Amino acid sequence: MRKRIGIGLLVWNGGKTIKKAIDSLLKQTYQNFDLIILDNKSTDGTVAIINQIIKKNKTKIKIQLIQDYKKRNLVNAQKYLAKKYLRSYKYISIISDDDLYHPQFMRTLITKIINEKLSLVYCNYNLVSSDNKFLKTKDYPTYNQSSTFFFNLIKFIIYRNMVPVFFGIFLSEKYINSLKYFVYYDKTQSNFDTLFLTHFLINNKVGYVKKILFSYRQKNRYEIQKSRKHNVFLFNELKTCFLIFFYQYNLSKKLIQIVFENKELNLIKKNLVFLLILIISAQKSVSFIIRKIYNIF
Repeated sequence: MRKRIGIGLLVWNGGKTIKKAIDSLLKQTYQNFDLIILDNKSTDGTVAIINQIIKKNKTKIKIQLIQDYKKRNLVNAQKYLAKKYLRSYKYISIISDDDLYHPQFMRTLITKIINEKLSLVYCNYNLVSSDNKFLKTKDYPTYNQSSTFFFNLIKFIIYRNMVPVFFGIFLSEKYINSLKYFVYYDKTQSNFDTLFLTHFLINNKVGYVKKILFSYRQKNRYEIQKSRKHNVFLFNELKTCFLIFFYQYNLSKKLIQIVFENKELNLIKKNLVFLLILIISAQKSVSFIIRKIYNIF
């Protein structure tokens, strides 16, 4: 295992934002990491921008650009990046091409994950709108080592908060082990990250840093999927109101499967989570339909 951290950056047509994202990484006070960029066949100036950054780079950070030989969907591209190029590192992180990182991001997270022998450390964050305005983030409960795997799972099932957990530093072995649940499973092509984190949180010790150490840019997931020409289901049709229960059922079935496969939770806890998943899924379905009917977003 390499002692340097492996940072994976998956990019497709990120020419407008990638320079600022990489610049924030090059300003890290901790520079013992490699930045591995997988370009998913961009059609704008992304590759030229990255090559220019590599040419001018005078830091200790090694930057490697890989131009993929075929077009992959988001999930397969991320799995390919992790399994082929990041597996050899002990600690890894996969980041976005439009997020910004505080100079102490790497140092703070890697120090905590090593000293406390954790499988994941993540931090607090700023939310940035598409027009570069800072938005107030919701005060979600955190997942951390002071809670049991069971209570971390309960908090995640209720709130399903992916950001900023998904963008922390992971123990690579544990990250890759949970990638078997990082899959598309229906036409919505959504909630693959929910399945991944469900499995990860009930099998690993997680740490949290309260400091705001990165800025996450708000994304229109449908527009991203549409621009990638994915076969997505557009949630703006009346029939979606009738199908939402079906899609929530698909997600619930996958979540329950992951929970019952776990060997650490006893049967009572598994059944409690089972009931909670059913209740939350029904609540989210009804909430979605009401918001569609009254056009509340």
